[in-house]
Amino acid sequence: MNYNYLLDSFFSSYWLCYGLLGLYIAVIVLLKTKLRPEQKKKLPNDFVSYYLIPTLWILIVTFLNPIVLGYGASRRISTLDARGGKLYVMDYLLTAGGKEMSGIQCYRMHIIDPQTGEKKLRFITKRPGYLLFANNDTLAFAHPDDITFYASATGRELAVWSAKTLPKFFPELASGIHNFDMYNPSKGLEVSSLDGNKWVLNIRNGSITRFDRHYQEKYEPTDSCYIENNAIRRDDQRFGTTMIALEDVVGTEHKRAICGPHDSIINPRLLFLYGKIIALSVKDSCFIIQDYETTNQDRVTFTCMSLDGKRRLWEVVQNRLRPGDSKTEPANAASCIDTQNDLFIASIKNEVMAFRMADGKMLWRQVP
Repeated sequence: MNYNYLLDSFFSSYWLCYGLLGLYIAVIVLLKTKLRPEQKKKLPNDFVSYYLIPTLWILIVTFLNPIVLGYGASRRISTLDARGGKLYVMDYLLTAGGKEMSGIQCYRMHIIDPQTGEKKLRFITKRPGYLLFANNDTLAFAHPDDITFYASATGRELAVWSAKTLPKFFPELASGIHNFDMYNPSKGLEVSSLDGNKWVLNIRNGSITRFDRHYQEKYEPTDSCYIENNAIRRDDQRFGTTMIALEDVVGTEHKRAICGPHDSIINPRLLFLYGKIIALSVKDSCFIIQDYETTNQDRVTFTCMSLDGKRRLWEVVQNRLRPGDSKTEPANAASCIDTQNDLFIASIKNEVMAFRMADGKMLWRQVP
């Protein structure tokens, strides 16, 4: 399954899907009332015409397409990730007419050019998850109880690592799996076998080694910056040094920026409702805070600040981008930063947008 403009447009419109069904029934009724008896014999019988075909049509639109075919516009973005010059977008369609409370979420993965928004590949993943790693050959996704590998070029499922399947791939685990630890799969999966041994699986190269409880990774400072616990930290010692952070404003849902060894308040008038640091660009000396206009979290704002936290450089406001959003429902925003192309990529509800980190200029926006 990949992109098809006609099928995507068709299954994106419930008016078109059910309108054609209504037109079909109207034509059948007209033919059966207007044609002569000998001509009516050439038409399907009443059961096929009035019941079987409409039922099959409804099943295709409401269940078969979301679950198996995967055509149509995104109903909601789940996660965004940018790696190796590519943008990975996970979204879902909904079954049963698309009602959020009753429909089944059917997940898809999109591979998009982050600079142009050109859609390269789309395939069904069936379940939600997040990207562990990506290269020219393989994509690996972590799910709550397994890791699934896909071919990068086609989206074909290659293998699934789970407590049930791992003994088939590794003779060392032939006794069976006692525990399958998905706590930090990016650094290796810790697996306990039923024979009492403990192993570490390397997801990138598919190797297995015996777990060494005395091993401690040697620390070497990189002096790079990273985001942790709603703060920007510098990797200059084992647990880093906080450069700037967001702290709670007592008695409110707001947060404000602090810095320095004494947690000095940078600007007491600059507050962020449910504020969270979500992206960092050392190259452009800035970072991005996500916050909301209301406590319902239905109007999201992305604010780009200078790295010292003193200046607001640019912002993305949902009310300006989507002025037609009148329902008070959560924005369900997601975001990532493409360091290779120096882009900030965000989603609001079912739409993805790309901005230049340097000045906030929008390069493209679309519904996957």
